[in-house]
Amino acid sequence: MPEMGEQFYQGFALPSLREFLHSVESDIVNAGYRWSPDDRNIEVLLKFLQSTYESLSGEHVMPFQEGHVEEESTLRQVRARSSAIVAHELKKFILAKVTQRVETDYLSSLSEFVSPGHPLDIFTLNYDAVVEQFSKAAGVPCTDGFDKRGRWHPESYFLAREGIRLWKLHGSADWVLDPSGWPRQSQAPGTWRRHLRSEHTASATAEAALVWPAAEKQLANAQLLLHSAFRRILTECHVLIAIGYRFADDHIRAAILDAMEINQKLAVLVLCGSRKSSDEAKSELLRTSHSCESRVEVVEPGYVPAAFASGALRLTVSRLSAQPNISMPQRQRPSGSRQNEILCLGDFSAVASAGENLILTAGNPRTRLLRLNPSTGQLNVLQSWRGWARGLAVVGNQAVVADCARGGWKAGWGLPWLVDLETGTTTNLLDSSLLNFGQAAYKTARYRSGLGAAADFLDYGMLSWPTSADPVPAGKTVLTTEARRVIVLDLHRRTAQPISNAQFFNLAVVRCVSAERCILLEHVLRREGVLWDFDYRANRLTPILAGIQNATGLVLSPDGTEALISQGDDAPNGKIWRLDLRRKTTTVLQGGLHRPGAMCVLNNSELAVATAGALIRITL
Repeated sequence: MPEMGEQFYQGFALPSLREFLHSVESDIVNAGYRWSPDDRNIEVLLKFLQSTYESLSGEHVMPFQEGHVEEESTLRQVRARSSAIVAHELKKFILAKVTQRVETDYLSSLSEFVSPGHPLDIFTLNYDAVVEQFSKAAGVPCTDGFDKRGRWHPESYFLAREGIRLWKLHGSADWVLDPSGWPRQSQAPGTWRRHLRSEHTASATAEAALVWPAAEKQLANAQLLLHSAFRRILTECHVLIAIGYRFADDHIRAAILDAMEINQKLAVLVLCGSRKSSDEAKSELLRTSHSCESRVEVVEPGYVPAAFASGALRLTVSRLSAQPNISMPQRQRPSGSRQNEILCLGDFSAVASAGENLILTAGNPRTRLLRLNPSTGQLNVLQSWRGWARGLAVVGNQAVVADCARGGWKAGWGLPWLVDLETGTTTNLLDSSLLNFGQAAYKTARYRSGLGAAADFLDYGMLSWPTSADPVPAGKTVLTTEARRVIVLDLHRRTAQPISNAQFFNLAVVRCVSAERCILLEHVLRREGVLWDFDYRANRLTPILAGIQNATGLVLSPDGTEALISQGDDAPNGKIWRLDLRRKTTTVLQGGLHRPGAMCVLNNSELAVATAGALIRITL
């Protein structure tokens, strides 16, 4: 955060505001904040103003109350008004400062820390675009979670193989909040493009998707994912370099200390401009725990350009990387800490296990088939095409992908794709041609206009809204769900046959129990879902559980005695339910999840769950 001088105080035209600013100086000190004429930090002032305004609002001083107007109440209301105005001007001041273009030559030595195949992770709490400007000028690839159109794709962090991975934990001046709740890149405040896009109605401070000090967390969804990734990376890396940071945020300090307890090789280097400032920052980090003090070093010179230019920082990092500190005893990961561990960022529609790896699908209208190594976090794209993958099954070294849209056209014209997991070769399992597609489209149009009968898409080598797939045990066949019936795909003969009548409303998931029996999850208008036991050899359908709201995912336990159901489509407080199939009892395995969906079992004791924005791991 920039610090304020007298110039900032003089910037207020209203004498009452200047007087107010000077009057709060003693109040800030009395409230226990670090504040002095030589250390006027904007973050401290913003926190104080916010707490002042909230306390007055809590006392119902704002807005005006009915009844007699008292002089003391009026003065307190004026103080609240002044706090709000100054806080707003502070935010404008911050945006004006962080959007200025600066010279980035002093960061040129960052290139020394970037090596092929090992991207450099930079976590920042700043709102500026200094790192992005440096990367562009130096020709260093920079991954910030957005595509070229400014849309949020957090899985790009895990796909990055070189350059810099930039994680902005508190947002950025060029971020705005998308109606979906995720950030979106825009033009920086103050530019004519940003002004036109806002239609001259919203202020820059209202548009910017930032985590202001002590303010409401409007970036809660993205921030949760970014901070979880921060914690995970800390448990795997050897060196954390803290540049110009005083560890004033409790959650950041706690994340670092927790990681040092788990990861005995993690060392922290502190550079805060001078030896005195660096020592103060080190003391603040270790304020609540000194058990890791031997692994926290102050680097000299503390002035960042000098530390880069002298090579002192590079030498220190090389020493720690080559000879990691092993003086700390080996500590076991705390019990339950793997709960909700993020395996990968991204919005995934299907997940399946393939040996030690996970196969994932993501994207719409551009589908991607990906391979994830859960132990290393390495993510690779196996294949991509225009479509909307909803179902996924792995049989040997092949994946069957149930695609809900042909060529991006979402009208029920689904395709089953067969993808070789080694080569990425993709073939249409049913060999339908473009002529077949045209015939099905024409017949669908006639039916919708009331001139014809509904098309059975299997006649044209396609499926009707396929949503799920699961391999039949000990065979080369796969069950997949259409919207209203179950289909069996023969991978050897490349044929498809229905094994149920069109008696369902909206099938979401199929899970095979044996060669003649499966469990089906029916998603009825997002409210009254039903879990069915389907013996397709005997054509016997038995309801197991009804009234399941917002159910989107289903897996069976390794021994087949339990069903796990994810509940949370369009619900921010999603749950994973555990259903005992023998006793017919239900319990909540995990709550507080953001839109949980597709799932698969890992190592017979863990669950991989695709939530909005991330794939997480839950202990069973």
